[in-house]
Amino acid sequence: MSDATVDMAPRPESAPDPSMAQLAPRPSRARNRVVLLLGAVALVGAVFSPNVLRPSVIPDNGGYSGMWSALPSQREVMTITSVTAQTWPRVDVRSISGVPGAQLVGAWMVDESVLADFDETLDESSYESGLLYIEAAMPGFDAERDALPQSLGHGDLASLIMLWNIDSCDALDVVPKVPTRVESRTIVRTSHTENLPEIAAPGIRRRCPPPNGHVPMTESDASLE
Repeated sequence: MSDATVDMAPRPESAPDPSMAQLAPRPSRARNRVVLLLGAVALVGAVFSPNVLRPSVIPDNGGYSGMWSALPSQREVMTITSVTAQTWPRVDVRSISGVPGAQLVGAWMVDESVLADFDETLDESSYESGLLYIEAAMPGFDAERDALPQSLGHGDLASLIMLWNIDSCDALDVVPKVPTRVESRTIVRTSHTENLPEIAAPGIRRRCPPPNGHVPMTESDASLE
């Protein structure tokens, strides 16, 4: 049997390769300032981009869908229009404006899947209020959860549901001189108000629900049927 010896003495560290040291960037205050400046410019440019500063929920290609339904016995009209967030990274849909002759009872925003289950076979006149009709027609609708304000991510599709109470048939414009408008807000707190499509207006069908439940028509209305 032979004894083995192990040298435990520390070995000197090898000297750094001078050629590698030349490749390492030397600290430079000027370069650091340039990097910080470029980063700040990029951040400011992103913040002040139109896609961030000016929120929009109106499809830029003009394509939208909608629905109009009258509840004559309640003097109410339900309107629905599709929206999509044009703003990055999201937009907060805040409120809907009123129009002459009609007061906004409520406004909600729902996912397209909720509207896809809309039951068009229901009789609006059999419900005591427009809200009860909406809840029955859309099982996935929740009045408290879906009420404005709501957030919509960039490129996402949704539907705005508006319930109107008719104050004055005489004041209700057919093609509104004062259009229905929606207010939105960006992540940097800038606000923007824009016109919704005409289908969102309670008077678009030239009908005004009177208290007796009859929906009157004029000669000019017949061409729209």
